[in-house]
Amino acid sequence: MKNSSPLARIVALIFVLLAAGLMAVDARNESQSNQNNKEALAEINKMIAGREDEPAEQVFKNIELLKGRKASRLPGMMSALTGLLGVDCAHCHAPREWEKETPAKQTARKHFDMLKVANDQLEIQNPGVTCYTCHRGNPLPQPPPASFRPTDEMLKQSDQDKRPAEEVYKNVQSLRGVPAGRWMIIMTMFTRSLGVDCNHCHVQDRFELDDKPAKQTARKMLRMVSAIAREIYKGPTSINCYTCHRGQPRPVSLPPQALMK
Repeated sequence: MKNSSPLARIVALIFVLLAAGLMAVDARNESQSNQNNKEALAEINKMIAGREDEPAEQVFKNIELLKGRKASRLPGMMSALTGLLGVDCAHCHAPREWEKETPAKQTARKHFDMLKVANDQLEIQNPGVTCYTCHRGNPLPQPPPASFRPTDEMLKQSDQDKRPAEEVYKNVQSLRGVPAGRWMIIMTMFTRSLGVDCNHCHVQDRFELDDKPAKQTARKMLRMVSAIAREIYKGPTSINCYTCHRGQPRPVSLPPQALMK
């Protein structure tokens, strides 16, 4: 994993999804999206004809993710990405001006960098974290339900204790410096995001113990989110536990229909 090129493993994940037969386009847009994508892919295949084995950057302009890979791989990768996000090619590209830079294309590249950071931090193998983990066939990941948000009264009460959490609780590592008054709000958000109770990570009545592997995993996950904010967004990000978990202890990497293949 450490010896792979910066984005090679993430690009490979896209082809895993494609090989699995991913079709996650939203039903209400499926017909039009499929037609738009067919026309776009037909145009791209004409450009590739006779040059399938050449490096993608020699056949197409402004290639980043597929540099050094065969041009014939580009249509498959694009098909997989449209399914992962439930969009058509025009979501990121200017039709018939595929090389043109757009905000959505730049965001897509940033997200590939984010996937690399996530998988490197977690030190997990394929399929690991993929586009589908957060997007689930939608252009934007789903935010936490409104019911997860603390009320104004809860926030007001939490602000009464501004001591660092490590001065109040034992064995605090990942959230040092967080106000102790916010501690239970954060822990509640964790449990709701994963659909578990406190005993999933903690030993009941001995919360400071590190006996359960889930607590170590939680710390690793917090380091991952911090790394994404620091290295990709260069500041605060809306990415949180719910973004990937959606109320499940273990996030998904592939859509259900792909898992059944």
